[in-house]
Amino acid sequence: MYTPFAAAAASAAAAAAATAAAAAITTATTTAAAGGEKDGDGEEAIRGKREEIYWGIGPSKQVLFQLQQQQQQQQQQQQQQQQQPQQQQQQQQQQQQQQQQQ
Repeated sequence: MYTPFAAAAASAAAAAAATAAAAAITTATTTAAAGGEKDGDGEEAIRGKREEIYWGIGPSKQVLFQLQQQQQQQQQQQQQQQQQPQQQQQQQQQQQQQQQQQ
């Protein structure tokens, strides 16, 4: 079931993962620039952190997508439930009118 709290939690998790990974990329870049690592090591660290961002945010986006789909389904069900009594009422009115005309 869709709840604003679940969506907010998933969004917060994605933001936290992105922030942590961005900080790690900055650290790896700074270390590589300072000459603290062999050539290519800094790039590998950055690539690894980018993958962490992807795998950290990817599942959160999937959760948000699923929550949005559930919300849409619930809204559609509610609309159908609201429309059914109206349609039944209209049919009854039409039947009554037909009976009155006969």
